[in-house]
Amino acid sequence: MVGPGRMGLALADALRRSEELLEVTVYGRRPEPPAHPIFSAPDVRYVYGLEPVAGHCMAVLLAVPEAAMPEVAHQVAAQGPAPEGCSAFHLSGALPTDVLAPLHAAGYQVGVFHPWVLAPGTPLGADRFRGAAIGVTASPEATRTAAELASLIGAYVVTIPAARRAAADAAVAGASMAIPVLIETIAPLLEQAGVPGDEAAAALVPLLRSVLDEVQEHGVDQALAAVLARVDPDASGVHLRALEGEERQLYEWLLAIAGRRIRDREADATPVPAYEHISQE
Repeated sequence: MVGPGRMGLALADALRRSEELLEVTVYGRRPEPPAHPIFSAPDVRYVYGLEPVAGHCMAVLLAVPEAAMPEVAHQVAAQGPAPEGCSAFHLSGALPTDVLAPLHAAGYQVGVFHPWVLAPGTPLGADRFRGAAIGVTASPEATRTAAELASLIGAYVVTIPAARRAAADAAVAGASMAIPVLIETIAPLLEQAGVPGDEAAAALVPLLRSVLDEVQEHGVDQALAAVLARVDPDASGVHLRALEGEERQLYEWLLAIAGRRIRDREADATPVPAYEHISQE
């Protein structure tokens, strides 16, 4: 793992918990490792700078800022030829695999290993990888290695064609922004209803988590049906009359999107209220 930042350390921590790996080595640019419990584990090494990659190495992962990626790729490649069967990945959702060209020239199979999780800020965050998707763009050999790495941390691989990586990264970024923006917009309404400001956002988190659990367990359509079952058209009209400005616009937009989704879904046995008239008020 080249780069002991938040994502690099969390991923290294998740990997070292697997009983199938002999060792995880973390390379950093400071003489001392960052304060993290991973470095007290006997199967984790910290190296200041770089060194030739061990002959039994399965993969090299570059967890460095995007601006530094080309230079770091050159530096790692300069350490010597790749061990047999070793792959090299960067963790960026936006950069192409071209930035790893020096490593490919050194004999590495190269690709992108992009975890679709928010970079954890605490050691406990290593558990976030369990069940997560990893966006992978790589050669066939590197894709197999990526699938092995994903399996070690309890994740799974989603293969993204190189030409569609920007669209996939935009989707991941959009999903990541949506929930904080939604909470920031909705929390003031709870404050107006008398919920203290320091409690308003926190009060929404379990609700949103329950919706996400419903999506994971039963799919988007059933989760949306369950949500809309709580909000009949008459109630929605009351809500809209109570809102104004950005809050009203957001609520109308959400209703319009939900209504379109319901209209487009295949008919099933669960009746869902019609919302066409609400977004037009």
